[in-house]
Amino acid sequence: MSAKKLMILSLFLMVLAAALSSKTGTAPEEIIAKNESELLLQEVRYIASNAVIYWRKPSQLGGGKKSFIGITDVRSLGIEPMNMQRVHTISAVKKKEFRLTTVGLINGVKIISILTNNGIKGTPTIIMPEKK
Repeated sequence: MSAKKLMILSLFLMVLAAALSSKTGTAPEEIIAKNESELLLQEVRYIASNAVIYWRKPSQLGGGKKSFIGITDVRSLGIEPMNMQRVHTISAVKKKEFRLTTVGLINGVKIISILTNNGIKGTPTIIMPEKK
């Protein structure tokens, strides 16, 4: 292929990519919100792995002795409940599971997940911020 044909092909592909991205609505706010949700999901996975360890660990060693009853925040799972980027809250605590709600403070992405003694139950619910 000649250089001219390659240049025309690459120009065509750039125009096509721009057209597709405008149709799919990848505004900067949406990109930031998607990145925020991916970052928060990584933290949820980290908390879930620590929750499994906490559940199995004896109470003498700071664990739950095969129970989540009594857990009130994520500090016992090795992470601060709040920082400048997000807030984690625990609710609906049962012996083998609890609800973790994570809210991003940058764009307001919200992730609701059920953490069990085996990890994350099902797929976390991700609520993206409303478009303005």
